[in-house]
Amino acid sequence: MEHAVERLMAYLDIEQVKLIREWSSGEYKKLSDCPSYETVKAYCDAINILNKHWMRDYEPISPRSLVQERRREL
Repeated sequence: MEHAVERLMAYLDIEQVKLIREWSSGEYKKLSDCPSYETVKAYCDAINILNKHWMRDYEPISPRSLVQERRREL
């Protein structure tokens, strides 16, 4: 499972950057209006499902949590 999650995370990182750029542009009223939102959500859902069964203390991720996390890093 770990290898599958690592691969998904690599692709999620790319899409996360796109989502953050789209959201930061101020062009969209809601985060879910951003074009890359659905892709990021699909990766989050897949990773959450895999990690739920693999890790006990896993904190689920969402597009919103990823945007907030990245903002804190900057």
